Amino acid sequence: MAARPATCPWSSAQTNGAELQALADRYRDEQHASNKRSNMISNCMVVAPPGVACRAGTCQAVDATAPR
Repeated sequence: MAARPATCPWSSAQTNGAELQALADRYRDEQHASNKRSNMISNCMVVAPPGVACRAGTCQAVDATAPR
């Protein structure tokens, strides 16, 4: 439902797919308009690099935000 939504299961046996899609589209459009008015961005827009590295033959945690 967001700009980059996560996948969520739902049952077509209990859900009207067309109605659900229409509601999801409406929600997305309203969220987009609200975000644009307040200069907000999605937190899904930035993908952090992995927080591990191989050093001296072992896997070690590293600061994922540190320059490489």
